[in-house]
Formats: sequence, C-alpha cells, structure tokens
Amino acid sequence: MAKGGVGKERARIDFWFKNIAPSAELRRLYHTDAIDFVKFKKRYLIELAKYYSAYRDASKNVSDNPFAVIGTFLKNESKDITLLYGLKDEVNNNAVVLKEFIELRIVRFLCPIYL
Repeated sequence: MAKGGVGKERARIDFWFKNIAPSAELRRLYHTDAIDFVKFKKRYLIELAKYYSAYRDASKNVSDNPFAVIGTFLKNESKDITLLYGLKDEVNNNAVVLKEFIELRIVRFLCPIYL
C-alpha cells in the first residue's frame, strides 16, 4: 500500500522498485529507533551503491535495471518521478536518501546541466 492506504494500481504507479528499497533489517533498525537517521542514511547509501553496482554490471536489459529506468525518465523531461516513503517525517526518510543517491549517481551523468 502506498501512503494513505492507496494501492499502486489506484495510485497509477508505473514502476514499483521494491528491490532498491532499504533492506528489511535496516528498516527495522530505524523504525525501532535502534539507529538514528544519520546512521540509517549512511547504511542505506551503502546498500544503494551495492545495488547500483550489481545492476550496472549484470543487467543488459534496461527494463530490468531500476536505475536505468529512472535515468530514462530523467532524460525525458515530461516524466515525473515520485518517491514514496512510509514515515510521517518528510525530512528524514528513505525517499530523501534515494533522491540524493539519484542526484549523485544518475543525474550528474545524464543531465550535467542540472548541477
């Protein structure tokens, strides 16, 4: 379910990249306050870097690579990318970290004009 209990079909979401979401263990640690946001962010960025490397090295089919799909959307200015998160905190959540990762790893290579 997306934010507010809206399922992905009703929300009209084209791609749902669960495979680049924070690991279950990392989410559990953060949601139970076992780690703070700074540690969560650091660990999630490490996870994202591993996912990015694995997809870059292994995936020949663009549709199988979530980062390539995101890059394709960014090249097409008419496409919006919506990052979802399950927390009420709009500042300290996985979507903020993923946005930062996308800007650092994908946007700077695809769209250098935005820097």
